[in-house]
Amino acid sequence: LPLAIRLAGARLAHRPRWRVADLVRRLGEAVLPELAVEDRTVGNAFALSYGQLSGSTRRFFSLLGLHPAASLDAPAAAALSGLPLDEAGDLLDELVDVHLLEEPEPGVYRMHDLLREFAAALAAGLPAEDRDRAVLGVLNLETHALTASVARSYRRALEHDLREVPDLRPELVAAIADPVARLERHRPDLGSFLEAAVRSGHPAYAWWIPRAAWYLLYYRGYNQDVAVLHDRGFAIAREHGDDAGTAMMANYGASVHYRNGAYEKARECLELCIRLHERQGDQVAVAGAYGNLASIEFVMGRYAETVETASKSLRISLRVGFAGYALAAHTQLSRAHGRLGNYAEALRLDRLRLLMASHDGDHLKASSLLQIQRHKRRLGRATPENARRYVEIALAMSVRRGLSVMEAEARTDLGTILAELGDFEAALAEHRRAVEISGQTSFAAELLHDYAATLHRSGDVPAAREAYERSLRIAREVRQPYSVARALAGIAGCLDAADPQRRRLRAEALALFEQMGVPERFSVRDPA
Repeated sequence: LPLAIRLAGARLAHRPRWRVADLVRRLGEAVLPELAVEDRTVGNAFALSYGQLSGSTRRFFSLLGLHPAASLDAPAAAALSGLPLDEAGDLLDELVDVHLLEEPEPGVYRMHDLLREFAAALAAGLPAEDRDRAVLGVLNLETHALTASVARSYRRALEHDLREVPDLRPELVAAIADPVARLERHRPDLGSFLEAAVRSGHPAYAWWIPRAAWYLLYYRGYNQDVAVLHDRGFAIAREHGDDAGTAMMANYGASVHYRNGAYEKARECLELCIRLHERQGDQVAVAGAYGNLASIEFVMGRYAETVETASKSLRISLRVGFAGYALAAHTQLSRAHGRLGNYAEALRLDRLRLLMASHDGDHLKASSLLQIQRHKRRLGRATPENARRYVEIALAMSVRRGLSVMEAEARTDLGTILAELGDFEAALAEHRRAVEISGQTSFAAELLHDYAATLHRSGDVPAAREAYERSLRIAREVRQPYSVARALAGIAGCLDAADPQRRRLRAEALALFEQMGVPERFSVRDPA
């Protein structure tokens, strides 16, 4: 690097008419060829170290230049080179010893950017079939490693969607000790894997990799990552005329539109997904897409339609024997019946879902526990102390798995329960944390409303009204009629009984609730 800086500075000094921006542009276009003055080049400096390597190590070093990510581990190096894992690990250590590779943390290796370009230039001289085989190996490993990061409860749906992905090196996947940490490390580079898939002639990985990464990216709140990967995967699948890939990317890309409040766009994606999957005869995927469509209808306040669509998903799921999508359908049915005031039916569905999820991952169990305590409280079958135990278990599961959206829900419920117990300081702290976690997503309106309700209960009416108004602004922005109605009712509750605006706001809220079929006793008389 000091040599590179000296050479770059010399080029600038010898060309007084150049601006620094001119040098930056030229370096950005081709780093190694530009860094030369007389007979001194960075490439020659690298070549001195490279020339001391054995023939097999030289080939190994060259192949590392094909790796799409900024860092790699021994399994990735083995997948690239086709070598056994132990041998690849030994060669990585040898390259560290001669300063052609860095090991910033145990088992994680990285090349300096200039060295990566040097290695990539060497790799360009290898036979095309060797380069394609190397990239295929690492794309395949990345797909299976991402799959291994997914909770067991969700993996069956993922394995159905990725059933055509060959398992080229299962021993390398088994050697990855922490697939979740590996995903976090590679997260900024996932787009590079998609481009490598196209360049190497293996475009299917451009939609398989986003699909495999979706679960953790989505439930950890990396909305922009999901959007970028699925938009690109969708475009590549369409370019290659692959209906299965197009449908897959449309289905999971819809999740970002859902979270951002673009519900009509999400519906369009899911309707396209259903059409393509029905044309292919993939009833499992059709069941999943109907379940996702039910989620959209729910947040749009169309609860009767939610019941109808979720029931359709459930029927197909049971017919094809796919329990995962049956679980999702139970979730939507429970939530819709709860909003319609059918709390006993909602609780029955919650308990059935918890039973079905008892051997599965924390996400489904945490969600089920939260729903159960909500509906038991509505029915008067749970004390605050009893409900608190449910919520604290769900919160622990969410934190353990890094599920930020579920954590925000659990903290909101815990805040409401602590307020019922009279501990307003702790309650408000939980609400503030939930709102902070939610950021500016479409869930923020609901969480802000519950925060406002606790502020109101604590006696801080001005702060409560301000929070209700923030909830109303977000709810209107993302077009959530249920949240709009709750916020209107909450604001009305902050006004004096003689204030004419109070009656107007309550009437507007009731009209919205009646339109959605939500019973008045829940919506206005009990704003929390």
